[in-house]
Amino acid sequence: MSVTMHACRMAWSALTRVSPPNGMQFGYTVYRRVLGYYSGEEDALDMRKAMPRDVAKRSVVPLKRPVRPEDLECD
Repeated sequence: MSVTMHACRMAWSALTRVSPPNGMQFGYTVYRRVLGYYSGEEDALDMRKAMPRDVAKRSVVPLKRPVRPEDLECD
């Protein structure tokens, strides 16, 4: 499993390869799909897990459309 971790304001974010999807066994949910993240060939899933201070879990509500790597930022 290839994972890139980011500590955003209200959630932990892990980028994983789409095949096979990993991380759900650790309490992560799919937040968004990142098109062409791995060498422009394979997509990634941005998996998120809310931090305890995000009681309403707003930081893990999935986006409705995929994004490109250049659109990534902690939000």
